[in-house]
Amino acid sequence: MKIIITEEQFNKLQESNLDFNKTKTLINTMYDAGQSIDDILNYTGLDKGVVIISLYDREMINDKKTEYEDKYNFLYELLWNSGLITKDYNYEDGSRVSISKDSLSGALNFNYKSKEGYVLLGMATLMWDSENVLPIDITYLYDLDGTQYDVDANVSSIKDLKNDNKLNNIKTLRQLIDYFNNDYYIMLKEELNPLLEEAINDYRY
Repeated sequence: MKIIITEEQFNKLQESNLDFNKTKTLINTMYDAGQSIDDILNYTGLDKGVVIISLYDREMINDKKTEYEDKYNFLYELLWNSGLITKDYNYEDGSRVSISKDSLSGALNFNYKSKEGYVLLGMATLMWDSENVLPIDITYLYDLDGTQYDVDANVSSIKDLKNDNKLNNIKTLRQLIDYFNNDYYIMLKEELNPLLEEAINDYRY
């Protein structure tokens, strides 16, 4: 299908693209000069989304293998409310999970509903405390009839990420977003399924 636009519309698109390239150059120049992203936002008055897209594919994450401070800060401060992070995920088997961030502790809370209809609530914060781990604590189990069981985090796991090559080699914001929106949710389900069985066995009987 062809889309026909007027000469005036074409000229506006060209001007818009030129303006964006100028903005992108400015942002990258400021970042190269040692300005923080917060400083760039304050000095330029630009929308956060424009700054993120301008820096999207540049290599700016320099974490050591055992410490994820850059990834942690970029994910939970710059990117979290950018609209680029997936917070509701549907799995192929019909199960689904929703994620929210606790404003006080910084932990990620999850609400997971299995394909059978059981519900688990708890915490699962990727790179908790900037470390190479994914700790998962279950706080509540809801039975198929809605009965609530207080698990009190007695059912838990810690996934070691120190040998996760994809995570260790993240250098750009694009790679970080892709990892959270895909790999995080895959790992989460792999951990939650056995924890659900454990919670059912420990608290329903």
